[in-house]
Amino acid sequence: MRLKVGRQCCGNNVAAVISLKLILILFYLTLKEIEKLHTMEHRSRADKKIRQAHLNYPPLDWNLTNPPNSSCALFVSPEEVQYNNIYWQVQHTSNETYYFYGAYFDNRTQSGIGPAIRILGMSDRLLGQERNIFCQLRFPGEIKPFFSQVSQFTYLWDVDWDFADLKLQPYLITCELPEGRSHLVPRSVSLVEHECDNASNNLLVVHNPLPPGQKRKDFAVCVKGLYFYHQSMYAVRVAEYVELLKILGADHVTIYRFQVHANISKVLDFYALTDVAVDVVDTTMPGPFANIPDFMERYLKAHPRKQYVQEVIHYNDCMYRQLDLFNYFVPIDIDEVIMPVSTDNWHDLVYKKAIPASQGQNVSAFVARNVLFADSEAPEHTDVIPWYMHMLQNVRRGRNFDPADYVGGLLHHKSFHDAQKVLSLYNHSPRECFDKTCKVHVFDPEDAFLQHYCIGRTRPECRNNNLTVDTTIWKFKNELIRNTNRVLRRAGILGADNT
Repeated sequence: MRLKVGRQCCGNNVAAVISLKLILILFYLTLKEIEKLHTMEHRSRADKKIRQAHLNYPPLDWNLTNPPNSSCALFVSPEEVQYNNIYWQVQHTSNETYYFYGAYFDNRTQSGIGPAIRILGMSDRLLGQERNIFCQLRFPGEIKPFFSQVSQFTYLWDVDWDFADLKLQPYLITCELPEGRSHLVPRSVSLVEHECDNASNNLLVVHNPLPPGQKRKDFAVCVKGLYFYHQSMYAVRVAEYVELLKILGADHVTIYRFQVHANISKVLDFYALTDVAVDVVDTTMPGPFANIPDFMERYLKAHPRKQYVQEVIHYNDCMYRQLDLFNYFVPIDIDEVIMPVSTDNWHDLVYKKAIPASQGQNVSAFVARNVLFADSEAPEHTDVIPWYMHMLQNVRRGRNFDPADYVGGLLHHKSFHDAQKVLSLYNHSPRECFDKTCKVHVFDPEDAFLQHYCIGRTRPECRNNNLTVDTTIWKFKNELIRNTNRVLRRAGILGADNT
């Protein structure tokens, strides 16, 4: 009997030990599963953060496996891409080096070529149309890439403007979608010299289609990269500028940011977090260009042409990433605004004035002639306007508008660009259009003009003896002061006693 009890006791002990081990194993597996879930959740959050900050990164959730024993056009994972200055991807060929900024799906009917992928980037030399470069296009559900030879290199500047000596040249590169896939949007694209080359770039194809049941909005403003690293007062000017654009009828504003003063970032970050109508895009310059915060402003002032070619990358990126969402794109700087005179907003200016006046002309852009407004060192209207409202304070301008007969050159006109007709744009007017003519309609100054502030310029129009008072902007005064102060208070720039 004792023996039986002993065996039963030992048996119970063994069972208890086994049960405990099973519990420990299950507990360990549960911990590993929890750890795995936490890791996946952390990676998901990290991927989302990366995607928001770096729109050209390859699909982070796309775990393609290259076929066994294959050496042709292998898939490039995000970890294998050759990056440059955070936001650029690099590809070396036998003749040149490319720095790619973004890739975009374009299915506009007026292009004449059908659906295509447009790639923005820079090359370390001028390119001819005879270049044999290929796109490796990767579609959802497909392991192997499809190939498409580049059909067009669109130079975003002009060889006649003496920019051939620049270290990097800006381009828009076009690849048409292959037969049988023209109805699909590729997830990513790599550019290489030969079809089977293994790339060091893999760009996410950006496509933001219009949501079902919605109509395009009218006006998207594109603001080139800001680099006011030492000028804290530009925080106020940015707020005044953005609020004026919204009053005039801008549906969306995209602002590119290099490095700026902390106060400017307060305002920009406030907009980015609270206003769906404003995007702030952090950016850098590629290759050997200087991105040093304390030095960049000095560097770009010493090499302004390097700044100019960078600007066209921003303007075209702004247009192509929102191509299906807006009717007109407006590239302007924060020291200027297209000011409606005979109307109170851009919508009436374009739809009630410009379009009827240019009926049947197949116009690609509506152009506002430039006139310079002097910047006073002392406030002019502190009795009715806060001293820090730069645009409202300075209402003295030159008497003469820039001529209207040369809008395709380097004069300072600015334009509303028709999204359905423009292939590429630059600072002032369309760079290239689908109809090859890029016809424009120039506003009469009685309808609209470009209100452009001198800010250090020495042209005669900026001198006191050549000025006239123009208070057109004051018709928006009360709303602009109220809205600007609200933003500055909420962003922590003004105290609560400012009204």
